Amino acid sequence: MSATVKARAGFTLVELLVSLVVVGLIGASLMRMMLVQSDFTNRQEAQRNARSVSKGALSFLLSELRMVEVSGGVESATAKSVRLRVP
Repeated sequence: MSATVKARAGFTLVELLVSLVVVGLIGASLMRMMLVQSDFTNRQEAQRNARSVSKGALSFLLSELRMVEVSGGVESATAKSVRLRVP
């Protein structure tokens, strides 16, 4: 028998544990990034829906105000309300 020990191919337990920790950290950071991006997308969609609803209401109000008669269309106006005559 010779005194030299033949080197074995493979990984040690420490190397496997270090690689698992590194992969876990990378996975956790990617998951966090995906959650932040999802939250941002949800907020953008909510803002877009709010604008759409308010735009519809304003369009309806403008179409109704366009029908006010030129002479005598406004019956009364106060600081909190306006009373209009629409055909």
